[in-house]
Order: sequence, then C-alpha cells, then structure tokens
Amino acid sequence: AKDDVTGLATGTINGFGLNGGVYGALRLQENLFADYYLGAAAGRHTFILDFDRPLGVINVDGSYTYYALFAGAALSGEFDVSEYAIAPRAGVDVAWSPGGEADLTVSRAGFEEAGSLSTGAVSGGRVYAEVSFVDLLVYQPEVLSLTPRFLCDHGIGSAKTSCGYGATIEFSSNNDQTGETFSIAFDVEGTDDSDRYGLTVNAGQPLFGGQLKATGGFTLSGNLDVGLNFTKEY
Repeated sequence: AKDDVTGLATGTINGFGLNGGVYGALRLQENLFADYYLGAAAGRHTFILDFDRPLGVINVDGSYTYYALFAGAALSGEFDVSEYAIAPRAGVDVAWSPGGEADLTVSRAGFEEAGSLSTGAVSGGRVYAEVSFVDLLVYQPEVLSLTPRFLCDHGIGSAKTSCGYGATIEFSSNNDQTGETFSIAFDVEGTDDSDRYGLTVNAGQPLFGGQLKATGGFTLSGNLDVGLNFTKEY
C-alpha cells in the first residue's frame, strides 16, 4: 500500500499488511444460533515525511510495525409474530494491540538524530443488542428489513465508553426472469461522542453466461468504495 501525506507534513507512507482469521457458527437449539470469529493482523510500513517549519524543513525517515487481535461472539434467534419474522441478536466485539514500534531518523540543516517511539498497548470493544424485522413486505416479491439496535462502544485508545442507538434499513429485489439483482442498505449509529452512517448499493446483471456484480458505498468520513466483480460457474 502507498499513501501520500498532506497537511501537517508532506511525504509518503509505503507498506504491507497481512490479516486472517477463523469464523464458526453453531445451532444450539431449533431457533437459537451462536457464531464467533477470531482474527489477527500484522504489517510493516516505511515513511518519509517533511515538516515545513520557520527554522527550516524537518525530515523524518523511518519505519514501524504493528500487530492486532480481533474477536467476537453473538447469540441470535428467529421466531414469527403474526406473519412477520423477528430475529433478535446480541453480541460483543473486542480488539487489542500491543502497540506499534517505530524507528526513525530526524534531520534538519545537516544535523541528524536517531530514536524510537512506541504507542503502547491499546484496546477497544463493543457490546450490542438488536432486533431485525426480517421482511416488512411479506406479500411482495421485494424484501424490506429494519434492524434497530442499542450499543455501547469503547473506541480503541479511548478513555471512556459511550452508549447510543442505531438502525439498519435494507431493500432488495431479485428478478427471477432476467436474473437482475439490486439491494441498497443504509446504516446509522449515534452515541454520546460520535455519529456514524454508511450507504451501500449492490447491483447484479447476467452477462456472457455469468453474473456481473457492481458494488458501491460511502461513509460519514467521506470514504467511497466502488467495486466490480464477474463470476461464472463451469
């Protein structure tokens, strides 16, 4: 990966990372399920940054490594109320990192000094409970679902835990005759300290005996993701 840095400094950050994990699901009773995951990530980056200051440009050249562990578990169920399917779910997600280590060299006007920095161990977690109304359009071919939730977040590196509410609303349709698919989902959450929302759109179209799928989405931070995928079974 490569990122260009602008703002308080100018320069580039280059690096690579690896991540992996395991996921599992268990059926505890007829309408009661448990699922879990465990993951890990590691990476190394190098950086070259220039800080423009009144007494001259400060150059910082170095590298750092990072490691992190992620885990989560949840219980969920599903039952019918009248003609509607209701699916409650409760779970916890946690993340932990021993901290990143950075070795760097700082230079300005011919003077140079080497050193190291460490962020120290950081951790975060999330507890949530939600209820999904699986399909509010029971007698229609389209599917409209609504999932309100209550949550408590302890952000990575944060000194406090904040609680709040959120919801996800999703609409999807599948045309059995043409093979076209479409879905759109909007997710929003708010706590004492922060707000978050995201929009995701997916569309599929049969093409050359396979399926062409386009995805797109954006978040509150302004991140935009666009993807295109073609699959064909032989």
